Amino acid sequence: MLRFFAPYKKEFILGPLFKLAEAVLELMLPTVTAFIIDRGIIAGDRGEVLKWGAVMLIFAVTGWTAAIVCQFFASRASQGLGTDLRNSLFEKFFSLSERQRRRFGSDSLTNRVIVDVNQIQTGAAMVIRLLIRAPFLCIGGIVMAAILNPPLSLLFILLTGATAAVSAAIFFKSVPMSRKAQNLLDSLTVKLRQNLSGVRVIRAFTAEEREINAFRQSTAAHEKQAAAAGILTALTEPTTTLLLNFGIIGVIAFGGWRVRNGEMSRGEIVALVNYFIMILNAFVVISNLAVLFSKTAAAAGRVKEILNTKTEEATDGESALPPEQTDTPLIEFQNVTFRYAPGTDAALKNVSFRLFKGRMMGVIGGTGSGKTTLGDLIQRFYEIDEGRILINGTDIRELSPAVVRGLTAAVSQEKTLFSGTIAENLRWGNPNADDAELEAALRAARAEDFVKSLPAGLQTPVERGGVNFSGGQRQRLCLARAFLKPAPVLLLDDAFSALDAETGAAVRAGVEERRQTQAVIVISQRTENLRRADFILTLENGSVAGAGTHESLLKTCTVYREIAASQGEGS
Repeated sequence: MLRFFAPYKKEFILGPLFKLAEAVLELMLPTVTAFIIDRGIIAGDRGEVLKWGAVMLIFAVTGWTAAIVCQFFASRASQGLGTDLRNSLFEKFFSLSERQRRRFGSDSLTNRVIVDVNQIQTGAAMVIRLLIRAPFLCIGGIVMAAILNPPLSLLFILLTGATAAVSAAIFFKSVPMSRKAQNLLDSLTVKLRQNLSGVRVIRAFTAEEREINAFRQSTAAHEKQAAAAGILTALTEPTTTLLLNFGIIGVIAFGGWRVRNGEMSRGEIVALVNYFIMILNAFVVISNLAVLFSKTAAAAGRVKEILNTKTEEATDGESALPPEQTDTPLIEFQNVTFRYAPGTDAALKNVSFRLFKGRMMGVIGGTGSGKTTLGDLIQRFYEIDEGRILINGTDIRELSPAVVRGLTAAVSQEKTLFSGTIAENLRWGNPNADDAELEAALRAARAEDFVKSLPAGLQTPVERGGVNFSGGQRQRLCLARAFLKPAPVLLLDDAFSALDAETGAAVRAGVEERRQTQAVIVISQRTENLRRADFILTLENGSVAGAGTHESLLKTCTVYREIAASQGEGS
């Protein structure tokens, strides 16, 4: 992760130097105080008091200025570092394969971008502001004490070493505990998101009490781990305070005895106590830094895990689609087998078919039969295990993923819309489309009437996820967006599920019109959506149970016939 710090080398060098200058001036103040007491107050010399008072004022103002400059550098570096990390993580997410994204989970990825990067930002700021200053004050305080009174400086060294050992032990113990607490927070976030998005289902099944108890168990587990880490790190400050207060008692007791013997001045006693207090405060800061850096180390490890993940998705390959050939299928599967994870059952087994431009292909099967998986493989969201997928006769693995995905205008099961306006969402399909083209796409998707009925029309805001529209409206907007994309293949995965019978029939007619310029793939669980397909691929447990037209499959394919019969269709 050091590469993210490189653009801010100046800030990470100059910031601590200014803070160091402040610390040097701060170290001089107790000695100046001793001069004021011994040479001015006790000696009754007002001139010495004013002289050294002026020096103290100059030191204080100069130190304050240096601290302000350091804060400026710390803010610029930490905020810039956080921005760069978030941008890199966001970019990295798009390079991860679907397998990798599923393994990390969207909630964990979100926490790493927001919570963990915020923690790293705070840690970076503290590196500039305090990492050098606090240890320097500790060491400098011991050195200044040694200059004033060498015998008493041994007490400083002994107690400072003991305090440093305690702080280091707590730090190394708390890092794994903080990491575990953050992982539990990920699990808590997952449960929270699931309950918020599924609150209507929970209420419908009167499962509120069960989910509340489950959430309490998750929060209790996080509380227990976070409290354990907190208790451990909380020991640092009182332990530091206790040890160094013993030092102050020792300075006053031993120093007072030496003052009575004439071996020390009163000003030196005050200066030594001030140095011990300075060291005490510095160690309190160091102990807090130990807690902060333990959390930052855990956060950095989680961020680094993402950044260091080598993508399983291919990034190279030809940057253009191969030219169309009259006798060559636009898409061809040759004995394709795919597993979501090594050693698991195949989601698709020995699947073969050929799809030409101008043809419509249907895909049907029961839940878990591999329908959506087939669509994902066409878009190269996963790499196949066996067989070949050809586009215009070229193996899909010889093409870049961007080129393969540019082949397809897709409507997925999720019916995803983004915050913005209706027009902005539709232009995902074609950024250069004018309003006339948008209206034509809406008309083909049978969404024109409801969009025109909205006060703002195409400029109607789309709230997060399209929650201000019904399921059927979202589905038609997604269809219109796909219609706008100039792609050779139109892929519709369960794209009619939220439509009523009349609207569904009208939309299907619009889809059939696309056959004039595109190859169409319709994935559905209902046979009525596939009747007009040139051929229908029937899947069962990932294997092809039959292929043919609606009429032929009713005669030859038991699986298709059973699906049709369950839906009240016999012909």
